[in-house]
Amino acid sequence: MDYVDFDSLAQKLAPTLQVLENKRKELLRKGRSEGLIYAAIFLVVGVIALLILKLEGIFGPIVIVVISVIIFITCINNKSKIFSSFYKEEVVDEIIHAFCPNATYSPNDGVSEDLFRNSGLFTSPDRYHAEDLIEGCLDKTSFICSEVHAEERRARSTKNGVQYYWEDIFKGFLFIADFHKEFQPPGGRSSGRQEKDRRQRWLARRRSGSGKTEGHRMHDLIRALCAGPCCARGSALAAE
Repeated sequence: MDYVDFDSLAQKLAPTLQVLENKRKELLRKGRSEGLIYAAIFLVVGVIALLILKLEGIFGPIVIVVISVIIFITCINNKSKIFSSFYKEEVVDEIIHAFCPNATYSPNDGVSEDLFRNSGLFTSPDRYHAEDLIEGCLDKTSFICSEVHAEERRARSTKNGVQYYWEDIFKGFLFIADFHKEFQPPGGRSSGRQEKDRRQRWLARRRSGSGKTEGHRMHDLIRALCAGPCCARGSALAAE
């Protein structure tokens, strides 16, 4: 696989990012507009209901105002999810294929819970969610990865009785690779001279810039994979 320069990739994606920025502003305006309309309708209906029922006190008006605010925020968040979907389709997918052309990207899928459990690295989760599944092969190394959030349900005693809460087991990007490598030569340990030659060849490839090792290409790929989905999740419809 050829070396992929992050700056060159950013320049290639610049037109797409500009289109997405315009889309973000459009969705933000729609979210605000719909949120204000629906919140205002609920507010008016709520006030009329209070007058008809002749409810006194401040509790009723507070509840109506709080629900109206929730409606407004929900409308904006719904538009944010639409934008996140556009971002994944147009940007994340492009980044992934730049580093690994044969990779497949499934935003709505993830590493299976069975695979997570069978890894033996974590305790069994009581609640599990995974998304942004990526599968592919880099040189001779096959890999699968996704965003994973695994939680364990715990209990603690309080003065009011038993309280249940959720604690993270793992929250982040889980990367699983199958390295078809022999970490020790078949004939036994390498000699000191062989080990020195191996290190010199490795340093020469590092300094040349044209011969990135499989390990370094894998490192670049992991950087790209972790950046792409995380950016998509963080792409909220912030203020213009």
